[in-house]
Amino acid sequence: EDATNNKKNKKKIVSLLAEHDQKKHYNVSIGLSRLKKSNFVIHDAILGMDENELKLDTLLKLQKYVPEESEQELFRNWDGDSNDLDIPDQFFFALKDIPFLQERLSLWIFKIQFPELFDDNNRKVALLQKAHDIVKYFFFFFFSLPLSIVVMIYFALIVTHTCVEITNRSKNYVVRLGGRNFARGNSTFCFVLFFFFKISFQKKKKKNCICLYETSTNQTVDKNQLETDIKDLGKRLDDLSKRLKSEGTKEKEDDDKEESSHQDLFADAMGEFYKNAYPKYSSLEKGFKKAMESIQALG
Repeated sequence: EDATNNKKNKKKIVSLLAEHDQKKHYNVSIGLSRLKKSNFVIHDAILGMDENELKLDTLLKLQKYVPEESEQELFRNWDGDSNDLDIPDQFFFALKDIPFLQERLSLWIFKIQFPELFDDNNRKVALLQKAHDIVKYFFFFFFSLPLSIVVMIYFALIVTHTCVEITNRSKNYVVRLGGRNFARGNSTFCFVLFFFFKISFQKKKKKNCICLYETSTNQTVDKNQLETDIKDLGKRLDDLSKRLKSEGTKEKEDDDKEESSHQDLFADAMGEFYKNAYPKYSSLEKGFKKAMESIQALG
């Protein structure tokens, strides 16, 4: 009889999410067990853009589990006791009032990743420009030399290259050519000259020469992919700009809504980020266009 009374008194667990999407209910359950953070901590960290509480790896995981707009609406319309909800449902219930939640997390992740993305693309643009400069200031001079001199220096460089390899292994031996020391760390310069003379001797076309620097340094740049990556940075910054403008034009309704336990700092944090990031992106884009125009001008 006591067991029967206990069953009657036990509250029934409600799961709106399981009824809506059983698979997502399961995935959110597993994901939350790994995050090991309370719903309120996650809620306030998202609103406060707290990167100490939610680091990049946590945000990348969290992005998979947060509710979509339709799911937020489902829980905003729930008029029951939140304590009656299942664990994943309580998580969705806690985040039901955070606006543009999935977009917010995506833009926040972009903000954190931007310095690394910018540095990587900027390095590739600098590599392209350096390749152009080497071709422009060295290749045409060497190509105009008499063939006999080219052959002599070409074979001299073969010998020098062999000596440089010996130098790198011994770390003590230094070879001199035309007053220049070729020690450990200078093999890249030797490689560049080596390939210049090789191309000159074989009379290859100018348009093939831009690959020389990349070959000598083992750093290749996919120009089409680089252009796509830079355009993607611009698009994501543009998306952020549109979101910030949208937030700025909305009328505040604080009087009609219950105050949150944590202030929403999205506009402040992301606005400051955009102000600093956009000039960097503009400089990167201009640098890429200038490098490509210079390369194309070589023929």
